[in-house]
Amino acid sequence: MSISNLFYFNQVESDEVLREIKELDSKKNGTHGGIPSKCLKLASEESSPYLTNIWNDEVVVNSTFPNELKLADVSPIFKKNDSTLSKNYRPVSVLPTVSKVFERLMQKQISSHIDRFLSPNLCGYRKGYSTQTALISLLKMEKHT
Repeated sequence: MSISNLFYFNQVESDEVLREIKELDSKKNGTHGGIPSKCLKLASEESSPYLTNIWNDEVVVNSTFPNELKLADVSPIFKKNDSTLSKNYRPVSVLPTVSKVFERLMQKQISSHIDRFLSPNLCGYRKGYSTQTALISLLKMEKHT
């Protein structure tokens, strides 16, 4: 494996963290006792430098995801049929709001690294690609054959 194929998380600037905080859905709840997304958004200018430091020190330098951000509130959500059977429930985990910000930073960095190795014809689970993209790509390939 060549060195260029290795992946490492990169440090981020405060404005990147600020942008991700502003993208949070204010209506979504965080964990019980955690920072609600609405409050984090209201204090985004003040909190983004601190979150940037945590990202750069913990995730990038120490290669660890902070344990406090891994704790989730898990609730059983009823699916169907008999509500007295445990198999008819599914667990839903609500993560801390800050972990959602970090997950988005991770996703962007991982995606930009992986996209270099993917075929432009691969459309599943990729931002900016859809079933329409796949169909158009297929029609273009058919036209050229």
